Amino acid sequence: AMKACKRRTPVFKDALAIDPVTATDEENEAYVTRVIAERFPNHEVIGEEASAKLGSIPELTEKTTWIVDPIDGTQNFVHGAPLSVVSIGMCSGAIPVLGVVYDPYRDELFVGVANEGSYLNGDRIQSDSNGTLQKALVLTDVGYERSE
Repeated sequence: AMKACKRRTPVFKDALAIDPVTATDEENEAYVTRVIAERFPNHEVIGEEASAKLGSIPELTEKTTWIVDPIDGTQNFVHGAPLSVVSIGMCSGAIPVLGVVYDPYRDELFVGVANEGSYLNGDRIQSDSNGTLQKALVLTDVGYERSE
């Protein structure tokens, strides 16, 4: 849906108009939340867009909880840059145990499982062993927080 989507017009979650949300964000989150609820009815879900509407992020509890960012990189998505993904994490007892990132532009599914390892489209992956910051590729985002 993200790759072919034309519904990129944002509204903003904040007064400074720096934290966008699109209809596609909300549709993706509703879909993921519905599938999780169907398959794991006793689990909790914390969604980025639902939390924004509530005005706060719910606290993690001991219950198994899924954390959903339906379009991680909404600014990129809004501008048509193919640099956004769907990010989903799972915590058990408030401890992260699973991370899933799907890149619809490259059809790549990354999965990381605590104490097991990481996978790309089912194949085991690992970081290189360069070991120094000088040889590393580092990416960052200024984020949405603009306090002094």
